[in-house]
Amino acid sequence: MSMGKLTRDKVMVACVTGEVTMIVQPAVENNIDRIHLIHFVKEGGSATDRSEFYRRFYEETSKQLHDAGIEVVEHSDAETYIFRRMMSEIYSILLDEVVSRGSHVYVNMSAGTSEYAAAAAISSMMFKGVDIFTVSKGYDDRTIDYDQLLSNAMKDGKLVGSCTSIGSTYMVEKFPIARPDDNLLKAFKVYSVISDCGTRNSNTVVIRNLILKDIWLAKGPMEPGSAIKGTSVEMEDPEKGYSCPRSKSETYTKRQRGEAVQYCRLYVEKWLKNGWIEAIPNTRRYRITGEGRTVMEVFCPDSFMDFGEKDIIVQTARLLD
Repeated sequence: MSMGKLTRDKVMVACVTGEVTMIVQPAVENNIDRIHLIHFVKEGGSATDRSEFYRRFYEETSKQLHDAGIEVVEHSDAETYIFRRMMSEIYSILLDEVVSRGSHVYVNMSAGTSEYAAAAAISSMMFKGVDIFTVSKGYDDRTIDYDQLLSNAMKDGKLVGSCTSIGSTYMVEKFPIARPDDNLLKAFKVYSVISDCGTRNSNTVVIRNLILKDIWLAKGPMEPGSAIKGTSVEMEDPEKGYSCPRSKSETYTKRQRGEAVQYCRLYVEKWLKNGWIEAIPNTRRYRITGEGRTVMEVFCPDSFMDFGEKDIIVQTARLLD
């Protein structure tokens, strides 16, 4: 009885325009099994210098990859200069490789059109198991030295870059991607700050701070103090270290248990699903992932929500006599 395939294919996606080495070398060095090469040359009519230029680059790239024993999958139907076409092409590749085959995909952003780069970045972020990378050019082995580069960028004694005039201006199409939920983000920032403090990391501490920051179960902006109603924190005395009167301990404990269930269901489970946290093996605790750190850095600046270690509110004693 066959056991099936036990290893994941390593797959790369790249766009071929005017580069060979920047596609071939990373594919060979990373032992890629299969590479999807996207390129486009207009068919029909007489061949032009431009079309021949791009065709030669594709053929040489493909040949070197074949010689290295890497399977090449050609994609030549979609115009590389149309964002929507690139978006569809790359998304289709990732659906097949990641979802259907379970491959680990590396998307090469080192070469290709700007439309390819934008579509590749957006598509890649929609899938787990996809890494985006770019490579720099080796200075010692450049085909054009500094003087040639500078000379090519000059016109009539002035520095102009790669052209002296522009053609038409094209607006880049936007592709809708949902932002993470604001309440989930704010709660995650509170959790992250408390988690990084170590000893004060507990569900009770996180929940208390979510309630006091008017984040707890919020569906939108809330009036200051409105989240506290009906919670365990409502029974705590801020002036006495957020302790609860012993006479109310039964109700207090019941509310905390309910809050713990809601916290896990509405926050922790969603953070896990999003890949922001992961379970620590053989424990009942979690840790923030690299992806979670990136989410914090990108989506949770101080202008979005200012919450630091100095803002953490802890309980000095659970019950008061």
